[in-house]
Amino acid sequence: MVFLLGVPITLVLASMGLGGILGTLGSFAAGLNIDPPALQTAANQAQQAAPNVQPGRCHAGRGGCS
Repeated sequence: MVFLLGVPITLVLASMGLGGILGTLGSFAAGLNIDPPALQTAANQAQQAAPNVQPGRCHAGRGGCS
């Protein structure tokens, strides 16, 4: 009996918490004023630059190379 009463209460509390988190994230994202075309341009530039990356290579002047 306690279990049957506890499950709906737990689900309500969890949904309220999730709704609060998603609402906060939505407000934060809306405040960023992201320009979708600019974001697409940045994504395209990153995709074009990715094949030129050579992992594991040392670059002069960056330090940390052994």
